[in-house]
Amino acid sequence: MQTELKHFVSNMWEHQLLTNVTDGLAYLDDIDDGDGAFNFAQLAHMQERYPIVLYPLYRLQVTILVVFFKFDTWIK
Repeated sequence: MQTELKHFVSNMWEHQLLTNVTDGLAYLDDIDDGDGAFNFAQLAHMQERYPIVLYPLYRLQVTILVVFFKFDTWIK
């Protein structure tokens, strides 16, 4: 799971990893509890400290909501 997340983030940033992104991924290594996977609390804590890391994923989620589910019309 850890390797897949790192590859996923790297691909989201199109291999142009910013310092904050690499710091965020290194932080995940620091808080690793050795089980080979990240739990929600670990990801949430990383997101609080390094919000830029998963920002492209957030934008993808918003785009899917707007394009496929017309979410912007619900807000109006």
